[in-house]
Amino acid sequence: MHHAIDQTRASEATVRYLLDGKGSRFTARAFATGLLSAFGYNPTIAIADFKGEAQVNASALEESSLRVVIQAESLMVSDDISDKDPSRRGSPFGAHLGDRGRRQAAEISHDF
Repeated sequence: MHHAIDQTRASEATVRYLLDGKGSRFTARAFATGLLSAFGYNPTIAIADFKGEAQVNASALEESSLRVVIQAESLMVSDDISDKDPSRRGSPFGAHLGDRGRRQAAEISHDF
């Protein structure tokens, strides 16, 4: 992660952090809920291709924000799911998300 003071808002002491997917490790955990959750599993998903930024103003957190862009085809189930579904072991999670001929991305943004 790299950081620099955002020159457009320097008077407000906003610090901009750049998320670098090449030098970082990003994982997400999905949880099954509801009546059928006993039959599901809670996979850990490794996200290899992502980028983003966080803008943080420590004196006014409501002016802070987070933005992450994830390339869908880079999602991989990273835990052992062989007991639940051996056919998906080592398969890209993103391959199950639709048209594989197109590069798909998900953008997650949050203002605080």
